[in-house]
Amino acid sequence: DILESLILKIGGVSPAEKIIIDFVHKTLQESPNETIHIHAHSQGGLHLYNAGKHLTREERARIEAFTYGSACLIPGNFFSKSTNYVSRT
Repeated sequence: DILESLILKIGGVSPAEKIIIDFVHKTLQESPNETIHIHAHSQGGLHLYNAGKHLTREERARIEAFTYGSACLIPGNFFSKSTNYVSRT
């Protein structure tokens, strides 16, 4: 997991990110007026952020992201809404 996270941090596209990108494209085609809500945990937050880099600004504007203990905090203005939940302990 650590090596894969490092590769993802430097901008590589993983199979998981390809799945996210394809899911977003398909969902936006099938439901052009809907907002997509995506929840991600741990390394999934990094996958979601990296996948977002391969989406247009207009596509990202249709996504609300929620991460839980993510390997990367998604900036609040990256998607239409980004909420990152982290532990303070």
